[in-house]
Amino acid sequence: MFAWLKDVLFYRIPDEHKVPFESEIFRTNILSAKITALVLLLSSLVLTIVYIIETDYGHILFELIFITFFILTSVYYLILDRLSKNVDKYLRTIKTISCIYVELVLSCAAAFSAYHQDNAFCGILYMALVFVFCYCFYCESVKLLIILGISQTFYLLVTFLKHGISGTLVSSAILTWMYLAVSYILSRLSYRRKFYEYITKAIIQEKNEQLSRLNEELTETNLQLKKLSYTDSLTGLNNRRHMNEILQKEWERCRTEKRPLSLLMIDIDNFKALNDLFGHPVGDDCLQQIAALMKHILDDTGAVLARYGGEEFMVALPCTDESHAYNIAEQLRTGVEKHMFVWRGHGSEIQITISIGVASIVPDDEYSIDDLILSSDKSMYVAKKSKNKTIVLPVQKVEKRQTLKLIAKP
Repeated sequence: MFAWLKDVLFYRIPDEHKVPFESEIFRTNILSAKITALVLLLSSLVLTIVYIIETDYGHILFELIFITFFILTSVYYLILDRLSKNVDKYLRTIKTISCIYVELVLSCAAAFSAYHQDNAFCGILYMALVFVFCYCFYCESVKLLIILGISQTFYLLVTFLKHGISGTLVSSAILTWMYLAVSYILSRLSYRRKFYEYITKAIIQEKNEQLSRLNEELTETNLQLKKLSYTDSLTGLNNRRHMNEILQKEWERCRTEKRPLSLLMIDIDNFKALNDLFGHPVGDDCLQQIAALMKHILDDTGAVLARYGGEEFMVALPCTDESHAYNIAEQLRTGVEKHMFVWRGHGSEIQITISIGVASIVPDDEYSIDDLILSSDKSMYVAKKSKNKTIVLPVQKVEKRQTLKLIAKP
């Protein structure tokens, strides 16, 4: 019980959360302060008028107090409105001015209520303001105790000056201290509740940020995995799977637009002999260098280059007719033939040649992608046997092959 009461009465915000929490809580305080200041402005104006009408000249002091209070509240509201435009920068100034203003208001109300204890309204005024400032504003425990202690001292001092040491002083002291204690406890409970709300909000925000980062990382990982699944690991080019998907899309696009689609099938000559003579590492190096060279030659053509399998490469040329496709094929063939490939680890140079088959068609319902691929493949094999290493053959329909049935022998 005592531990709970101590925690409530002197609740402190952990240092790591103090600055951001106070910055956020004072935004709430500023709104409450502005509303309260406007209400007090109107109240002080009404009280001044009422006091002038209903009292004689001998109480001009209270009229001056109300007028001064009206001016102070106006100045406080204007300063608060200006500083609240940048809470983070002027947080300390706002806190200091607000504490001073609250102290002046409570002390004046305490003195006024103590002087007019015979008037129920005046007695309620002090208690009402204590409740408003304790419950509606959020203040550190020590500062709040100091503010309430000073205002209560004014209350008891004025009561003593007017009534002396009497039953009135004792009863007023007991009642006001009890009310201050209740208001203070309510303030601490509200302050702690606000901090728990802040912590909960901060935790949720942190978890959301973590989840957002994890989603971004997951998205990035999925993109990388997708890229890996579409990329040939040795040459870095598109793999066969990706090339088939690209061809399908380009076939449909060219068919819709009634534009030609050309295909180059490329094979490295005598690649098996090169592997047998120098070893597979040199063969891999050969594939990498040829891929990089062809990619450089095709850089501005809009072509799609892929390693189709083994030592074979494929080039898709959307919206490219047969003549233009042939010229691009010749650029590739002569570019590779003129290039001397240096094998890392051997220091020797070897000349490589390639054979290219070209096929071109305006896609329609009569032909299929398989017809285009097999025609370019057939052209490539003809080119390998020919002196001319680039061959163009017309696209032919794929003949329907009879399915072979395997029969197990007893």
